[in-house]
Amino acid sequence: MKIAIFSEIYLPYLSGISSFISVLRKSLISLGHEVLVITSSTNVSSTTFEDGILRCPAKSANNKYGMSLKNSNNQTMLKKILEFNPDIIHINTDTAMGKLGLSIAHRLGIPTVYSIQDYYEDRFFYENSKIKLKIGTMVEKSRLLDMIDNCDVITASSGRAHEYLASSGRKDKHIRVIPSDTDISSFNYQNITPESIQKLRKKYNISPDTTLAMFAGRLDTDKSVEYLLQEWAQFISVSDNMHLMIVGDGTEIDSLKDWTKYLKIESQVTFTGEIPHSLMPEYYAASNVYVSAATTGLMSMSVLEAIACGLPVLLKRDKYTQEFVKEGVNGFTYEKASEFGDRMKQLSSLDIDGRRIIKNVVRRSRNDIPSDNMAKQFIAAYESAMKKKSKH
Repeated sequence: MKIAIFSEIYLPYLSGISSFISVLRKSLISLGHEVLVITSSTNVSSTTFEDGILRCPAKSANNKYGMSLKNSNNQTMLKKILEFNPDIIHINTDTAMGKLGLSIAHRLGIPTVYSIQDYYEDRFFYENSKIKLKIGTMVEKSRLLDMIDNCDVITASSGRAHEYLASSGRKDKHIRVIPSDTDISSFNYQNITPESIQKLRKKYNISPDTTLAMFAGRLDTDKSVEYLLQEWAQFISVSDNMHLMIVGDGTEIDSLKDWTKYLKIESQVTFTGEIPHSLMPEYYAASNVYVSAATTGLMSMSVLEAIACGLPVLLKRDKYTQEFVKEGVNGFTYEKASEFGDRMKQLSSLDIDGRRIIKNVVRRSRNDIPSDNMAKQFIAAYESAMKKKSKH
């Protein structure tokens, strides 16, 4: 099968979507399929093609990525896609790149699969203007629902999609829930040397005996990092000997840095900026716990990567976190900010042997999932889309 995957962003940009597509692409190829990834980038001035990745020039845009495909009529891009002659289009965004995917599918008369990667109301999480919030939400909702209405099969990583579409007047739309997965072999903490961990901690002035909590991902409104910082300020003090590392970049990074100063926790928080995805295993291995206050209902790729590295996770509880967090096995959930503080202090109190045991238990919780499980479920989704298309 020849599969064309459309996404506004891809590696080296650090984001859950980038990681998801990278893992899916690798697994699909290992199963004998041909994959072309079409993406945009502000780092290229002309269209480039290398190792199955077609990168097209991007322009600045007012969306969660901060950029968008510059020219949908890029002839070099279109020629390469048509030469590939895909059997199916897999779309992962409702921005310009997603529209291009629909256009190509219509032109070739081939089926489309759309994967919901976020929800429109999460994109304006703390917009100050109520008018801008209302208009922005209407526009984003329209884009997302238009994509859902025009694709043959819809997938999501979480069960939240069912009630989400029902509340949007699409309760009859079938959703395939396909849990995200990660490349376990690439995120094995045993492959990281103690020297590498020591060097990384030294780079950020974090002592070996300090409990290091980390968050990784695009720093956008839906990640709720501002709440994570507030919870830290409320219940973690300097004397607790803990440090929070925020890995990634995004539209909210400057606001989050200002918020950190306002909360007077600058000495306890480090913003690393954008980190190449290839280096992320070192950051997970150097940490003691992965933390997040987001409740989007979507399965975070960075959470899965952390677990694969043996890192216990501490996540804000909602009715969807149980889909991927096994309480007391690969991590913990919390409801109140005080619970966050208590759990952090419990994890911090563990000795070296205790931390080693937790790493092994967390790591083993991923070993029972076949590495090609997600790809096989997507192949079934592609085949379903083809059958649906052939009936029309």
